[in-house]
Amino acid sequence: MLWEEMIASPLSEKLLYTCLVICFSGMASCYYQHMIHLPFNKDIAFGAILTSGGIFLFLFATFWWSLASAVLSGVLGGILFTRKVT
Repeated sequence: MLWEEMIASPLSEKLLYTCLVICFSGMASCYYQHMIHLPFNKDIAFGAILTSGGIFLFLFATFWWSLASAVLSGVLGGILFTRKVT
């Protein structure tokens, strides 16, 4: 089954990956907003965090449960959501 590796992982690993997704999506959103010369908008960053969490949970957690996938989904979600909104 696809979710077995994620479900069997320890709680500390799940929390680490969740924190990485949140941190990297927030940083990517902030960076992208800065690059297009917008003042920082917390609502956009929050939407980016939610999008990144969805990408990680439904795309990467089912096939590739790892530290790299948490970072990648955070960056992808942060940039993709911020770009779509702005």
